[in-house]
Amino acid sequence: MLISQETSKALDLLYNKFFDLNSLFDNAVSYMLNVWCMPNASETIHINLAHTFPLMADKISEIKDNYDERSIRTALVAHDEEFENLSDMMELLYENCANAYELIKATFGIAMEHNDVNVVCDLADFQRDFNKIIGQIYTLKNKADQMPVEYDKFDRHIDKWGIVGLGA
Repeated sequence: MLISQETSKALDLLYNKFFDLNSLFDNAVSYMLNVWCMPNASETIHINLAHTFPLMADKISEIKDNYDERSIRTALVAHDEEFENLSDMMELLYENCANAYELIKATFGIAMEHNDVNVVCDLADFQRDFNKIIGQIYTLKNKADQMPVEYDKFDRHIDKWGIVGLGA
């Protein structure tokens, strides 16, 4: 076995977290489009962020694949949250991304503790990508705090805020 069982289990938790983020963001963008009539923001966040999370889960799975370990995906929690305003929504999205950050750190710690240096290196690369994403989520949170119910204004200006996922 090239990685410890503890590290393998921690990677599975991380793998599942990114599918959960996809589900959460999908619910949020649907809410933006269908409740607040924000087509630009919905599309930007959906394509550039929500679609990124399953790809990031795949990166975690690839780490395990490198060591002949399969990834285990659990059932997802249903996301049917409703939101008072943009600030409320973006706060929830940010908190969930911050939780993912903490899970990455914990997984990194478990890999270090079990001397799974190969996984530590892989996770460092993964963390660099996630840093780009969480920075964009933080931008959205700050903008939503500035204009919590100015849906048209937020929708009209989102293209100027650098919400590009891992692109460009």
